[in-house]
Amino acid sequence: MWGMKKMQNSREFFRWSFTGALARCAVFVSAIVSLTCCAVTEVPSPVAWWKMDSLDHDGLVPDATGNGHALELGADATVKDDPFLGKALRLEGTRDSWARTVDGISVGSRSVSAWLFREEGVGPLGVDVNKITYLLNNFSGSGVNWPGAGLGIRYLMDGVIAYEGIASARGKWTHYVWTVEVTGVNDGVCTYHHTVYVNGGETVRAASNLTANAANVFNREQRVVVGNISVGGERPVYGMVGDMRLFDTVLTPDEAKELYLGTVHGRPSRTVGFWDMDSLSEN
Repeated sequence: MWGMKKMQNSREFFRWSFTGALARCAVFVSAIVSLTCCAVTEVPSPVAWWKMDSLDHDGLVPDATGNGHALELGADATVKDDPFLGKALRLEGTRDSWARTVDGISVGSRSVSAWLFREEGVGPLGVDVNKITYLLNNFSGSGVNWPGAGLGIRYLMDGVIAYEGIASARGKWTHYVWTVEVTGVNDGVCTYHHTVYVNGGETVRAASNLTANAANVFNREQRVVVGNISVGGERPVYGMVGDMRLFDTVLTPDEAKELYLGTVHGRPSRTVGFWDMDSLSEN
């Protein structure tokens, strides 16, 4: 009798020990998975960053990097409240709809991150009908525009289209990241690889072995224009631009996604964890 009770106690002890071991193992595995899922995505520091959320005492849009690349504004370019981004640069589609850096910016390989809202109607100059609209120009010899008659948005290097065909939606905010990676320079001609990410990578387009005149593009210091082809130009944006950042490096797919999600979900760019809660793993 005593022997059977001892055996039962031994079984209970073993079961308790085994269950506890499994629980501790599960906690350990969970911690490992959490650490794996929560890898930090750290976005590189930009060379210029316009949050478009305030003006300084001189009426300029400050450069959040501290590098001094503030934006001066045309009469029809103003910082306005926006329900999605909080604040954004409003452009009325006129010749006075522009913003320009107070000094030049020069880079080699590069990336641009920006939010764009295109109005559904036609602006005062009818740009969306018969002219090309410029979101960005003179960023070390490159820029972003879209044809007036279409919806495709494109990146240009030295006036040559690197890629076009990405839809530029109207009446809603869209996030873009464009990257240019220099792959070689020979006899004054640069070869580069171009990639564009839309809304964190839901649409990705890439093109390789593109060329541009090195003297006109790479390490060319120019005053950057936002929202128009030039100061007083006739190719303005009719809509809004938000949180624009210029980089002197090539952003990765994860970094492009972080720039999108960091704004949408109101979290900082350096994130230790994020769960979309839209799917389950096989485990």
